[in-house]
Amino acid sequence: MKRILIADVPQMDARYHAALCGWEVAFVRTMSQARRAITERYDLVVIGVYFDDSQMFDLVRDIRADPKALAGDEFIDLELLGDDAAGNSALRAAAGRLLKEQQ
Repeated sequence: MKRILIADVPQMDARYHAALCGWEVAFVRTMSQARRAITERYDLVVIGVYFDDSQMFDLVRDIRADPKALAGDEFIDLELLGDDAAGNSALRAAAGRLLKEQQ
């Protein structure tokens, strides 16, 4: 099963659960939790802009600095997708495409 790491605020959990059901999803809330988590293998990392007081780019730098980590080049702006069934479907489709490309 594909593993997805979500680094975001708890208010977004319901949306991620709705859009990413069927994949193994783990949540982190702080940079220290995220740094520990990225030592493990994840197939996709999702980082919200409000993660740990807007430390999104710090986490992106940490991931890119680790040669064993994902080579993240893709960004999905949830604001553009809408917080509804159609937006969640679009998020699920984007995640599925990214996970499939890794095979």
